[in-house]
Amino acid sequence: MRLLVVSDSHGSVRNLRETLLRQEAIPVSQRPEILLHLGDGACDTERVQLPDGMTVFAVRGNCDGALAMDYPVVRTVCFGGFRILMMHGHTFGVKSSLISAVAHARQEGAHLLLYGHTHEPFARTIEAGTLFGDRPLHVFNPGSLAEGSFGVVELSKKGILMSHGSLR
Repeated sequence: MRLLVVSDSHGSVRNLRETLLRQEAIPVSQRPEILLHLGDGACDTERVQLPDGMTVFAVRGNCDGALAMDYPVVRTVCFGGFRILMMHGHTFGVKSSLISAVAHARQEGAHLLLYGHTHEPFARTIEAGTLFGDRPLHVFNPGSLAEGSFGVVELSKKGILMSHGSLR
């Protein structure tokens, strides 16, 4: 299963549309089935035509206004046996350190922590036995969609594969 992960679109519906169009150019068997938006533009997902069958899950960021109040600040979703913790990250101080966000992900039993807010693409696997965990934790930030950065996460029996893409 593939997930399209975006964050910090900040009203750049054009970049979201372009990202979705690029996914439609991929062979059907390799297209993302789920769109995950990590805040600061969560409502942008309501302003685009999604590919047939694509489902959206979103969280609210610090720049999302009253229209995004229905979106949670933190959300856990499960796909293919993987538990994924979604957050924008502002309430966990991700601009200065990932420690609080990682601790929360570990507490929630997540396999994958997705966050935004920093506008910096990031992908790392924290090995088992480190930072309060007995199993690996994958940590991923797709970067800022407003600046042309997005991510794709593949979930399979082999594990979790994280990659970044760019509209530039």
